[in-house]
Amino acid sequence: MANWYVFMLSALAFIPVGVLSGLWLWPRNPTAAAFAATFGILAGLVQGMGLLRWVVLVPNLAASSADPAVTQAVFDAFHLYAGAGIGEHFGYLFTALWTVSVAVALLGQYRLLAWAGVILALGIAAGMAEPFGLPSAGAINAVAYSLWAVWLVVLGVVVLRERST
Repeated sequence: MANWYVFMLSALAFIPVGVLSGLWLWPRNPTAAAFAATFGILAGLVQGMGLLRWVVLVPNLAASSADPAVTQAVFDAFHLYAGAGIGEHFGYLFTALWTVSVAVALLGQYRLLAWAGVILALGIAAGMAEPFGLPSAGAINAVAYSLWAVWLVVLGVVVLRERST
């Protein structure tokens, strides 16, 4: 359970990233910065809420002596609503919108980084189509998220280089 708690906290750690990205981007494009802050906060919040089911609900269901069929039905309902619905569906949406907002603010100075962000945001948003019967959406989302992590590192280097000058 501790690993899920840490995972949940890592999702919530995106909330200050949203705020700080908005502050950093404000001089470039106040509108994009405001959207970045808003979507960053929402992305961290909904993903943290989705992961909270593993910290609170699942251990209680496992300890329950209720009928296994009822326990499974309760888990399935919360897993679909809190996990797939709130955590993943809205998490993908808000993460993609945060990425596009950052990219829009960076277009003037970091064109390649910005366009890479837009493309990755589309890949992340593709994950929203998986529940609607598009099986490749999950794979596209997984690849996009992996490359997005690299994009974040590059973005972090840009931020650090700018702050040191």
